[in-house]
Amino acid sequence: MNAYELMISTNRRLILGEILTDSEKADIARKLLAAAEIPEKPVRQYGTESNSKARGTLYFSPARNDGKKLKTVLGQTPKTNILNDNMYELEILRLLCLFAPGNPIIAEMTAQTLNRLKATCFGYHGCSLGECFDSALVVLRFLTVAASSEAKWMKKIVDVYIRNHANKKRVKAVEWYYWLCLTELPPAFNTNEIENYESQIIAWQAIKTQI
Repeated sequence: MNAYELMISTNRRLILGEILTDSEKADIARKLLAAAEIPEKPVRQYGTESNSKARGTLYFSPARNDGKKLKTVLGQTPKTNILNDNMYELEILRLLCLFAPGNPIIAEMTAQTLNRLKATCFGYHGCSLGECFDSALVVLRFLTVAASSEAKWMKKIVDVYIRNHANKKRVKAVEWYYWLCLTELPPAFNTNEIENYESQIIAWQAIKTQI
C-alpha cells in the first residue's frame, strides 16, 4: 500500500467512526512520514501576498501517473494539479498531525506548510475560481487539526464557500466535503453553518458508507 492508498483508507476508517489503536496510529504515521521528501536545503520563504509558486507542495508530491489525477477522500476526481497536489499533501500531513503531534519533524513540516498556504490565492486570499474553490476546503480541513487556533483563517474560507458555492453546478462530493469540514471544526469555532446543514449532515452520515 503506497502513501496515497494508506491516506485514503485511513481517512475512510476514521470517517466511518472506526477507532484506531495507538499502535495503528504510530504505524500509519511512520509509513506516511517515510514517504516525505525532506529537502536538503531550507524550503523557500514566502511573503504574505498571493504567490503562484506557493501552490506547489513542499513535502509530498503525487506521482503523475501519465497525467491521471488522484481521487479525493470523498471520491472527487480533480481536474487540476492545484487540487490534486494540495489534496495529496495536506490530507497526508493532516493525518501526521493527528497521529504524531509531538514529532519535531512533523511540526516543522506543518509550520512551513502553513507559511506556504498563507501565500496562496486559494488557501488564504479568497480565490473561488475553478478548483481553487475546492482546494480551499482541503486547506480548511487541514487547519482544523494543524492550526485549530486559526479561527479567523478558517472563517475566511467558510465565508468564501457560503458566498460562492451556488455560483455554479458542482459535483456532490464538494458539498459532502464541506459538511465533513463542518463536523470537524474546533468546538470554539462559532458558526451557524452546522445548524443550517444539520439535517443534511445527519442524512449524509447515514449513507457515507458509500464513499
